[in-house]
Amino acid sequence: MAAFAGLLLAALLLCEALGWPFLRGPVERAAARATASPVRIEAPFRVRFVLSPHVQAARIVVGAAHGLELPHFVDAREVRVDWLWSDIRRWRDGAPLRLEALRAHALDARLQRLADGRASWQLGQPAAPPAGDAALPRFGLLALDQGHVEIDDRLLALRATVDLSGSEGEGGRGIEARARGQYRGHALDLRAQTAAALPLLDESEQAPALPVRLEGRVGEVVLAFDGRAAALLTGRRLDGALRLKGPSLAAVGSPLGLALPATPPFELVGRLAHDAGVWHLVAERAAVGSSRLAGDFRYDGTREPGRLSGQLGGERLALADLGPAVGAAGAPARPAPADAPPRRVLPQREFNLPQLRGMDADVQVAVGELDFGTEALAPVRQLRTRVRLDDAVLRLDALSGVIGGGRVEGWSALDARQTPAHWSLDLSFERVDVARWIPALRRGGGGDDARQALLTGILEGRLVLAGRGRSTAQILGSADGDGRLMLRRGTVSHLLTEAAGLDLAQALGVLVRGDEPLPLRCARLEFGVRDGLVVPRVAVIDNRDSTVLVDGRASLADETLALRAQVRPKDFSPLSLRTPVLIGGHFSRPEVGVQAGRLAGRAAAAIVLGVLAAPVAALLPFVDPGSGEKSDPCTAQPKPAPGR
Repeated sequence: MAAFAGLLLAALLLCEALGWPFLRGPVERAAARATASPVRIEAPFRVRFVLSPHVQAARIVVGAAHGLELPHFVDAREVRVDWLWSDIRRWRDGAPLRLEALRAHALDARLQRLADGRASWQLGQPAAPPAGDAALPRFGLLALDQGHVEIDDRLLALRATVDLSGSEGEGGRGIEARARGQYRGHALDLRAQTAAALPLLDESEQAPALPVRLEGRVGEVVLAFDGRAAALLTGRRLDGALRLKGPSLAAVGSPLGLALPATPPFELVGRLAHDAGVWHLVAERAAVGSSRLAGDFRYDGTREPGRLSGQLGGERLALADLGPAVGAAGAPARPAPADAPPRRVLPQREFNLPQLRGMDADVQVAVGELDFGTEALAPVRQLRTRVRLDDAVLRLDALSGVIGGGRVEGWSALDARQTPAHWSLDLSFERVDVARWIPALRRGGGGDDARQALLTGILEGRLVLAGRGRSTAQILGSADGDGRLMLRRGTVSHLLTEAAGLDLAQALGVLVRGDEPLPLRCARLEFGVRDGLVVPRVAVIDNRDSTVLVDGRASLADETLALRAQVRPKDFSPLSLRTPVLIGGHFSRPEVGVQAGRLAGRAAAAIVLGVLAAPVAALLPFVDPGSGEKSDPCTAQPKPAPGR
């Protein structure tokens, strides 16, 4: 018995030393039973079962799991695979497969996952695990001269080829990889350098996070990442420095399923992290067009729909950079020929309303200034609001800012659940210095001297509007609402007052003496809006010299003007063409003229008097004695707004 046992032990040790070359067929069949997939092993062949279990072969081919129609799952040439029996036992009990080492001259892998969750790497599993729970094999050491991986993941909408080279694990020089293909319909071209490659493809929660440098392009976005990562292609865990550059923020949101607005080109520098389905972005510096912003955002992709939260801040936000998001063209239009039809002023571009249903959001905004992109209006300082997007309803709550030393406050909402979308706005103005808010009212467009302003005063008022549509133009063209504005403690240009009333004699006198501001007794504007038609109920500017009354209408639907300004002088003038001033035409081409009938009547009367009486009598029709009115026209009751 002892001799027999000794001979048997010697034979086993000899076979172990020789590598059991005659067991190639049995090992092949045993591996096929264990993996539930075809396995082919080509000579020369060696295997060891004790001390350092491993198998060496000229070629090992493992078929795809679940009978997927692929040439193979893995095809390795000049390969050696090392394992631990404890890892094999855990794998047989349902744990992810772990191999101690894989060394190959060339490795070709085909990773395919169908929409029902079945995947080519689910070796030994009789049924598909829940979608997203399939873990790739893991390796203690991987060394490849050449590696090629083809990925077709229907759950992630990912089709890519990954070329690998290098070695990983203890003493490894690292892995260089390049991935090219399509991700969610966007072109993918990424280069990566990392200490290990397969953990970046591993989908398990236990995959180690390794140092990685990544650069390349996803769609139209150029990116660079330097940090630590695991499950890189599926986005499970990331933490590192990030730089993004692209033609629009929407180009970033589209591959990630985020509802980001269309903007001018942007560049972002910050830090990106992702774990357990939650993205965390710290934007240390973000340039979007001429805007300079920063922020701290979290996006929870585990919710349905996903939810964005955080804070947006920065020095400057230019409204032009958000133009495409609010329906503007996003680029200045070329000057139109003189004979071309009037261009539309209100933004015509339709909103991407389905995008608002793609996620929820709750973002606090605190921006140093909001620039309207025109010298006619000063920026809004200290802009504050809370942007909320819930169930396709976008709200700007607690909206406030500083304009002209005063404040604007209110809220706005866009309800995309309705067809067409419903928009509403409620803004109030308090203690706004109009000359500071509207630099265009100052001669030369600037300066702090109130005497150089055509109009000054402290503005108070409120604007309430609501409309429906798919663009800014459609919403305003259907708007209903009311507005009320009152100017207090103000002045108006004396020369402008006389010119508006066509008072030639007094205008010449002002030119000789110099223009001085006239104190305003009052300035009041109240109007109603019905189906986009703006009709003044009260529109009056009153000073010691004249009272200016405005009536008519302005259409937001077809962008036309039909206004009349009537000046009522209070003092005597020897030479006045007092007649209403008409403002018509299109928003983009306003036309200013006078009421020809009234002016022609005065001219005819002058001619008759000059012929019948004396030449000097021809001036009598142009003499204005003035009304001498003392009452306050701003206290008049407003006219009711016209019906629909």
